Amino acid sequence: MDPPALPGDTALYKATVEWHADPESPLEGCEVGLRDGQGIEQPVRLVLSPQDVPTDMPAAFPNLCEPEGAAGPMAINPFELDANILPESSARPAEWEMTYYFVTNADFEPSELFVTWGAPYEVRLHTGA
Repeated sequence: MDPPALPGDTALYKATVEWHADPESPLEGCEVGLRDGQGIEQPVRLVLSPQDVPTDMPAAFPNLCEPEGAAGPMAINPFELDANILPESSARPAEWEMTYYFVTNADFEPSELFVTWGAPYEVRLHTGA
C-alpha cells in the first residue's frame, strides 16, 4: 500500500510489528500508538493485517493487536461480572504481522511505539528497533 499524499504540515509514520503469542491467549482491547520524548501520544489512523486484501475496507474499529478475521478468545465475558476467558476456539495463528500507520504534525519526533491493555502496563518499542 502506498502512503497517501499529505499536506505539508503533517508526517506519515509506518510501523510493522511481528506478533508471537499463544492462540489461546486473549489480546483484544489493546491500544497502539506513538509517543515522543515529551510523552505526547499519537494514535493509530490505519491498521492492516496480512488477511486484508486491496478490495477489503478496514474495520471502523479494528482490533489493533489481532489479525482481521482471526481473533483469539475474549478475556472478559460482558454478561458476567467475573473476568474469565470465554471457551471458544481461536482462529488466530501463533505468529502474524500487523502494519500501523500514524499521521502526525510535521514536527512530531516519535521516540517509541507503545502497546497497552490499560495503564500502567505497556510494552515500549524504541523507534529504530
